[in-house]
Amino acid sequence: MAALHATDGLDSFLYCLLQATSDGWEKFNAEGTVFGSVSKRDVHGFTVLHPPDEVMDSFNRLAQPMDAVIEVYDREAGTLGEIRDVLLPKLLSGEIRVEETEKIAGAAL
Repeated sequence: MAALHATDGLDSFLYCLLQATSDGWEKFNAEGTVFGSVSKRDVHGFTVLHPPDEVMDSFNRLAQPMDAVIEVYDREAGTLGEIRDVLLPKLLSGEIRVEETEKIAGAAL
């Protein structure tokens, strides 16, 4: 198993680069028993284009705010899913009514 970290705060650039080259990483999915396996040697042997620092910095400045919004929405979706999982069974069983759920949901948010 391998973990990749952006050393210069270029997380958004690294993420998009890995997404864009995902076809090249597919061969490693077949090597693990539960999930793919990539060694440090595999990563070092993988050819990746390296644009000038200015290009990576510019890209990161544009992408980071979008990534932050995506992260907020992802957390919000998780919270809404948790609220749904608590309220839906209670609604279906008649344990609570719609008026009560609005109060509960408002308090949770």
